[in-house]
Amino acid sequence: PPPQHDALPICVGVCSPFNARYGGVLLAVIYWSVVSLLERHIDIAIEQQQLALQNNFAHDRSDAMLMLVDQFLDNGGGLLHYLVQDASARVLGGNLPATQSSEGWRELVVRLDHDVSDSESRRLRAYGAYFDKNNYVLVAHDTKELSETRHLILRSFGLTLAATIIITLAGGWLLELLCSAGLGMQATRHAPSSMATSPNASP
Repeated sequence: PPPQHDALPICVGVCSPFNARYGGVLLAVIYWSVVSLLERHIDIAIEQQQLALQNNFAHDRSDAMLMLVDQFLDNGGGLLHYLVQDASARVLGGNLPATQSSEGWRELVVRLDHDVSDSESRRLRAYGAYFDKNNYVLVAHDTKELSETRHLILRSFGLTLAATIIITLAGGWLLELLCSAGLGMQATRHAPSSMATSPNASP
């Protein structure tokens, strides 16, 4: 009888979903790496602005720091936002509304003065610190571009993953068809001939 080759179609059936899962894991790793890099870039920008303001405050005190905040706002491209307030939460400078004076990293959802006509609030990544007991400084970075980039990457990766799954399954199905056709040809070649000569036939 012809040899059996059942292992190959089974292998194709197992490898196809395995390749799709592997592709999904790889895309997830790339996504989180890119998003983490972008988030770190925002944190570095905030830290640099906080350090510059703190150094300026240490040398020239509050008035010069408020002037520097205005310069940063003029040159920030609309992504960086600032708040300087005193111990009573009275706003001294910047373009952000008064907020709770908590130190460290935080997320803010605010409506900026120049966004009065905008129906959406702005989501900001922020860091706040006391420069002295009467000067609380908050530096924030708009995360709208990060959210848009995250959405774009997710959509691109979703399309890529769907295409990978379709191509992998189609390739496995085609390979299985080719294997089945090859086994059929092997079976035909090894089949006994129906035209064998009978031993009682006359010469």
